[in-house]
Amino acid sequence: MDCRIGVMNTTLGYINNIKPSLGARIERFHQSFEAEFLSASSFLTLAQFRELASIWRMNYNERVNPN
Repeated sequence: MDCRIGVMNTTLGYINNIKPSLGARIERFHQSFEAEFLSASSFLTLAQFRELASIWRMNYNERVNPN
């Protein structure tokens, strides 16, 4: 995995877990993203993935935090 990350010019970041619930919220997001978006969708281009992921993320945020 480290090799792939270096090739993609990506750096790993770590969560500063100030609030104990932060890790749980991030895990919930990742589980929902995988179950609702990645498993249910197919993409032909990276641009298409980014556009659809952005739309999904906005809908997810409205459902989880409706304020």
